[in-house]
Amino acid sequence: MRNNLTGESRGVLGLGGALVIILAFVVLTGCNDGGAGKQVLPNNGNVSEISDKIIEVLGDRRILFGHKSVGYDILRGVEDIRKRDGRLKGIQVKELKEAPGELTESGIYHLQNGKNRFPKDKCDAFKKLLTEKGMGNQVDIAFFKFCFIDFPTDSNVQDVFDYYVKTVDDVKSEFPKLRIIHVTVPLTTHTWGVKSYLRTLLKGDLENVRRNEFNKLLVKKYKDKEPLYDLALVESTRPDGKRETFKHKGEEFFALAKQYSTDGGHLNELGSFYVAKELLLVLSQVASP
Repeated sequence: MRNNLTGESRGVLGLGGALVIILAFVVLTGCNDGGAGKQVLPNNGNVSEISDKIIEVLGDRRILFGHKSVGYDILRGVEDIRKRDGRLKGIQVKELKEAPGELTESGIYHLQNGKNRFPKDKCDAFKKLLTEKGMGNQVDIAFFKFCFIDFPTDSNVQDVFDYYVKTVDDVKSEFPKLRIIHVTVPLTTHTWGVKSYLRTLLKGDLENVRRNEFNKLLVKKYKDKEPLYDLALVESTRPDGKRETFKHKGEEFFALAKQYSTDGGHLNELGSFYVAKELLLVLSQVASP
């Protein structure tokens, strides 16, 4: 039988065949979620590492948390732990729609902070909340987090970091008794679905690279010196204790463990538990006399 295909046609079909193979690989590997299905919470969802005495002290603190969507995942985990660990039921978690006139009760108060995709705006919003809105004199502990979406591929990481440091320094100067917790930027899974596989294959995972770059600067400056909630560390540490990593230009970076996510960025029940537990541990350390 004669082969009537031209060289160009064979080339096109060759490329198409390669794409079919790649897509088939993506579909097959995508079906293997690495254990991302239903997970059993360790220790039945309790936080035995926190003593009764520290919980009592923590329950006497007024805490402010500024966030966006992943923040709700963290707080959902806090609520789940409160339901499972009866010792924490006395610590209220309350969302604020705006800065209140006066906070008289202890608890974890949270509200949406700034605009997504504008990390400097989030710095400004946090500072304004504490200074112009008067919350700096009403709370004992305050912190806010950036979102993974705040660091696109073209981010000037050093510029954002410098702006963050200046913001925090200004706040600490005005409120010397206020305890500020620094929070690393949440990550996304390295690959999730066909589009993500192809994007990573063609361009690399530059968004996660930028988040890692910011986190590296943050940890270097504040670890063992000031309170640090290493959200990215928890997100990238799988249940077996190993880190979720990928390489870019020969350098190793961290990504969100697939076991903890519903969509590659937000957290499922297991992910929410781990990040919430770590937050409570950090808060307990900061709240300690």
